[in-house]
Amino acid sequence: LEEIKGGLKTLYFNLDFNYIKNEGAKAVGTLMSHLQTLDTLHLGVASKNFGYLGFKYIVNGLTHLPQLKELNFRCGVNRVGPNGAEITRDLLYKLPNLRTLSLNFYENYIGDEGVVELTKGVASLEHLERLSLNYGFNDAKGYGLIRALESLVKRTYKELH
Repeated sequence: LEEIKGGLKTLYFNLDFNYIKNEGAKAVGTLMSHLQTLDTLHLGVASKNFGYLGFKYIVNGLTHLPQLKELNFRCGVNRVGPNGAEITRDLLYKLPNLRTLSLNFYENYIGDEGVVELTKGVASLEHLERLSLNYGFNDAKGYGLIRALESLVKRTYKELH
């Protein structure tokens, strides 16, 4: 770790559908917290083998990367629920320099409340230029998606005027 943490700018790290459990997720979070020179991160942790606790370890590690400009976060299928959406919102609050965000949050059962919370985090990103959101299979009934779109449209309209 000491060899790479000094100047690494870009990391593509795909652990999708591996059998990491909470302890593995904790190790991923610890690794992320030490890579403070990153400005681009593509992280895939889609898995059914850890839930909210493992997800929380990973998100906590990402909070140590406020200089990130690009984040591609594939974190679907972890079934983290609305609480997972809230800690992801809080993560986005701590990444003020993001210009590109791809958030694949499918099959996490966040519901409308979770969609609204995630969108609050997205809307807080003042420098955001590129955005990709995947909220598929999340038990959202509709009002969360409508409020999310309204929030993003209002932000865009405000920037144009």
